Amino acid sequence: MTLFRALRALLLAYAILPTPCAMAEGLPVATGDYPPYSGQALPGGGISTQLVMAAFKAAKMAEPEILWESWKRGYERSKNGEIAATFPYAKDDEREQHFLFTDPLHMDQVSFFTRSLDIDAVNGSWANMKICIPQGWIVEMYREVMDAFSLTLQQPASMEHCMKMLQGKRVDLVPCATIVGIYEIKQAFGSTEGFTASPHHRRENRTYLMISRAWPDADKVVEAFNMGLKSIRESGEYARITKEYTLNSP
Repeated sequence: MTLFRALRALLLAYAILPTPCAMAEGLPVATGDYPPYSGQALPGGGISTQLVMAAFKAAKMAEPEILWESWKRGYERSKNGEIAATFPYAKDDEREQHFLFTDPLHMDQVSFFTRSLDIDAVNGSWANMKICIPQGWIVEMYREVMDAFSLTLQQPASMEHCMKMLQGKRVDLVPCATIVGIYEIKQAFGSTEGFTASPHHRRENRTYLMISRAWPDADKVVEAFNMGLKSIRESGEYARITKEYTLNSP
């Protein structure tokens, strides 16, 4: 009889454990302003926000609560388990200590944008050219290329300024994530005509939804979300959301 009661208690406990969908009901998810990936003023909250919402829906998970936070506050609250997840972020060792990563939201590249008719720049003949990286952006990630070609650095206030300087032939190269470059060019000029991304010295740029390791059943949230993300890729919804940010380049 004692054994029977123990088994019954175990079965009842198992029955009330949350499933991935039930567990994921109303998940609080933080993001901030990083156009075109995310932003309160952007259509649908930006393309990353649209992808997150679509993947949750495809996984039959309840619609998440999108919280617009400063990047520092959203990161810290997520790390501490106050918020379930945050996006879009790249992987690094420090983050992997505190978060589980979904499959990539974006598999982009960091490219060097230039003018389409600047044949030397397009073909990677960059000796003594001028490169534009906005103030506050990380310069060191481009240091090897800058030193190899003796590039002169220009640092205006914003990426918009860099693109306008590129258009005006005051600089020759503007490195950034391809999605960001396309967005900034369209914001400044209405279309990407006259601009391209050189195929030289590109590197991979992947961003993710990060689930806090402190959140209950974080691994199940990741598993369910990945199923939804796979579903929207296969259905064509992913391509529909991101198609505006593709660029024909050499």
